[in-house]
Amino acid sequence: MCADDDLLQIAYNLDHSETFVEYGKKYQKAFEDVPAPLPGPSSLANSGFVSWNTYSIVKDNAARMIYHFGEIISALGGNDVGVVQPPFSILPVEDIDNCVPAQEQYAKTEEIVIENVPFEYAIPMLTDWELRYPCGDAHVKEIGVWIDKWRYDKDPANPHGRLSYTISSTLRDKEGGPGHIRSHKVTILGLRPAGGVRPR
Repeated sequence: MCADDDLLQIAYNLDHSETFVEYGKKYQKAFEDVPAPLPGPSSLANSGFVSWNTYSIVKDNAARMIYHFGEIISALGGNDVGVVQPPFSILPVEDIDNCVPAQEQYAKTEEIVIENVPFEYAIPMLTDWELRYPCGDAHVKEIGVWIDKWRYDKDPANPHGRLSYTISSTLRDKEGGPGHIRSHKVTILGLRPAGGVRPR
C-alpha cells in the first residue's frame, strides 16, 4: 500500500502442503519462479521437496486494492516428523449495512484444547488466520495474532496426547474499538508418531 488506508479484513492462509512436485510447473523461490529439479518428464511424490500455495487478503470496502505480500518460512523434515493440518480457507468479505458492532474489547484471548494427538511430542503452529471488522472498514493502529502459551500432556498409558494453547489477537485504531472477528488454524507439528501411526 502506498498510503494509509482503512482496513476491513486481513487474512493469511498457508494452504495444505505436500511432498509433491509437478512436472512442467514453476514454483516460486525467493524472487523468481523456477522449475523443480525432477529427474525426468513426470511429476514426483515423496520426493523430499515440499510444495504449497499461500493466499493473503488485505482489504478495505473497495472491490480491489493493490498490495504487496511476502512471507518467511521455516522447514523441518525427517522420518519422525509429521503434521496434522485442519482445513481452513479465506474469502474476501464486504461491509454490512445495518450491522451491530461487536461488543467485545479490541483484544481477544481464547484457550483451545485438542485431544487425541498422535505424537510423542507436539507443537502448535499458527499457519492460517483472519481478522476483520464486523460492519465496515476502519483505520488501524495495531494488528496481530499470536499464540501466548501452549502445553502438551501425554499419559504414559495412552499413546495419544492432549495439546492446549492460548491464542490472542488485536485489531484496533487509536481510540481502541470497535471489536473484531477472528478465525484461525493451528497446524500441529508432531515428533515421533505414537504407536506406529504416521499421519501426514
